[in-house]
Amino acid sequence: MSGIRKLLYVLGVVVAFAVSDAAFAQVKNFSVSASPAFAPPGTTTNETVTWLNSASGNSNMNSVSLALQLPVGVTFTIVSVDSGTPSISGSTISVINMNSIKPGKTFKMTLAITVPGGAVCSGASSWTGKAWTGNTLGGTQFTPTSGSVAQVYVGCNGTLACATDIAPADLNPVLDGTQHAKIGRGPKDFDSSTSTTSDCTGQAVPYSTDFIMLGSQTFAFDEVSNGQHPVTEYVISWNAVDLTAWPDFRPKVAWGGGAFIDALACLSDDLSNPGAIMPNMPGVSPYTLAPYNAAADGSTPAKVCIAEQGWALVEVPDGSGNWKIQYWNRVIDNSDIRLAGP
Repeated sequence: MSGIRKLLYVLGVVVAFAVSDAAFAQVKNFSVSASPAFAPPGTTTNETVTWLNSASGNSNMNSVSLALQLPVGVTFTIVSVDSGTPSISGSTISVINMNSIKPGKTFKMTLAITVPGGAVCSGASSWTGKAWTGNTLGGTQFTPTSGSVAQVYVGCNGTLACATDIAPADLNPVLDGTQHAKIGRGPKDFDSSTSTTSDCTGQAVPYSTDFIMLGSQTFAFDEVSNGQHPVTEYVISWNAVDLTAWPDFRPKVAWGGGAFIDALACLSDDLSNPGAIMPNMPGVSPYTLAPYNAAADGSTPAKVCIAEQGWALVEVPDGSGNWKIQYWNRVIDNSDIRLAGP
């Protein structure tokens, strides 16, 4: 009987050690993040990508890779890495022979992301990182944690947060003779005027803005609404132009790839009641032509309107003492558009 008890004791110790080893088995996890969140059009932005070794044991990261998803025309170069030897193959960067990154420590890589001036915001680009215990992308591969794919908005100026309008301090135009744009999102989406369940409750909408030349100075606004119908308001300050006998500028608008047509005046600037803002488009050409497709009886709401317009005399900042006229507009928009200025 004594021998049986000893055998059971020994077996119990073995099982206990086995359970203990399983409970404390090393988990090789990591995460990757990128900052800043936006790489705007017409810029070269230094993006810092960070790997975090979140392994539960003593597993070190010794090599990593990063697969970049970038819009067409966007280029990148490696600015720096904390350690190791980097290389590029297509849109994937690998770093080998790194100084060992212990659990709880980070490894950083800085990239210069060059975005063309005409780039259009296309939502978040996914940057997928990997990590290995081996020095040359070998050994044991780390398991990514939730959210380990970095998201960078390449070609975007920012996001329009839900129920966040232009701050009161930013409502006035900048009148210094040069181009400016201030932008925000109304408290309700355009389809929410009669439904409390459809109020602005969706995700933030990435957007890009740019001043381009299409015969005249033109403001371009593009958004990635993903099925939402955000009401957007922006205040545009145009480049100052030569004085005329009396200001007679009227902005023109185009959307859907159409030609420019005369912009219409808004019926209201109350963003909490978006259905009461847009005027109907006249049932005459060119408003009735594609892509506008305004009904002949004038019952089709416009997608963009002008809520306010003003002008001021500004001194040309070249020391000459000359003065020019600067126009500005407040625009309410329910579509990606091009707005033609003076």
